[in-house]
Amino acid sequence: MYPANPFTLNYEKRIVAFLDVMGFQNLLANNEDSKRRLEKYYAEAMKYLNSKTNAYSANAPQDDFKKMFVSDSIILSVRISGDNDEDLLRMGRFISTVGQLQAHLASKACIWTRGAISIGNLHIDEYLHVLVGQAFVNAYELEKIADYPRVIIDPTALRHFNHHTNAFISFMDKLDYRSYLLGPNQPSKNGLPPFSNEAIQVDWFRHLYSEHDPLEEYFRDLIERQHSNQSLFTKTQKLIRYFVESHLHHSERRYFQIREDLVFGARYNYIVNHLSQITTFINKHDVI
Repeated sequence: MYPANPFTLNYEKRIVAFLDVMGFQNLLANNEDSKRRLEKYYAEAMKYLNSKTNAYSANAPQDDFKKMFVSDSIILSVRISGDNDEDLLRMGRFISTVGQLQAHLASKACIWTRGAISIGNLHIDEYLHVLVGQAFVNAYELEKIADYPRVIIDPTALRHFNHHTNAFISFMDKLDYRSYLLGPNQPSKNGLPPFSNEAIQVDWFRHLYSEHDPLEEYFRDLIERQHSNQSLFTKTQKLIRYFVESHLHHSERRYFQIREDLVFGARYNYIVNHLSQITTFINKHDVI
């Protein structure tokens, strides 16, 4: 039995991510395949997040990492310290956590996630399962405009860190946490049409280059979704264009490692071959 007054609202300044599982309603269909996919989603999400909880507890307990499942959504959060330099590091670790979660669910369970990251007042209680605060509302509202499988960064976060867009992205890219980001209005490369991006987004696809999971099932699922209806066709076209942009940026930054590291180079070529099957912008003969 709960005590007479079990709840005290305790707002803290926190970073919060709201991730929505796209196509979740299809997983609720009353058949064995949907049940298997839903169980796979929860199993892989819990496996990754439990591992990440242990990693935070061991290496960054001051971040106070918290997680919560709410129906078709995942909410993650870490505490802000008030020291700008320290909070930039916490943001870097958090961006990496979100990106790796997206990549893990994509490669392990063919799950697409879309969402946003914001900063502000938040009360989150994993045990009472209570979540309230403007930071969550901001992330929830921003998720609606993310459109395809990506997580975007609330622009007010940059104001919090007193960074402009390019400086923030550059700082995160130089950290050791793999806190990969793509910024807005990327110039076109290799004759490609411009990458139309109105937000700063987590570059989750880049995490797949350092993993070893097979991707055949993921790309088969992508093609099936692409040809299922016009709405998903539009979203997959945006997703594929993002893949190409992520690939090109990754290639530029890791050129020498791709050439000199045989294992890394083999994974790179493996991904190039898959991308060449879904877009003409990547040529399967352009492997290294």
